[in-house]
Amino acid sequence: MTLGIPGRIALFAAYTVLSVAGLVMIKHALAPAMAAARAGDLVTTHSVLVAAGASSYIASFAVWMVILATTELTVAYPVAIGLTLALSAFAAVAMLGEHMGLLRIAGAALIFAGVCCIAWSR
Repeated sequence: MTLGIPGRIALFAAYTVLSVAGLVMIKHALAPAMAAARAGDLVTTHSVLVAAGASSYIASFAVWMVILATTELTVAYPVAIGLTLALSAFAAVAMLGEHMGLLRIAGAALIFAGVCCIAWSR
């Protein structure tokens, strides 16, 4: 199966969104879900959110399989990992209230720049 540039962009976007959304949901809800489970309450809003996050993360793995089948590994791996690394950091700031100092922001920007170089190279 061969995909054009729009198809590859769509795959990488889907992978990144599903992966980052899953990680953020799990991070947000895991500690309260575990505390509730220790107290004997297994089904809570937080446990459902953990399950939704895990489902999103699993779905990202399915998209990853399609990416691997259609994209050179020397492009697929650095682009996918770079995008999820940089965007999960920004999502943690925006959605979880985590802090990124100037050095972390610069690092994420460098990762994103590297992803662009790899994605656009031939």
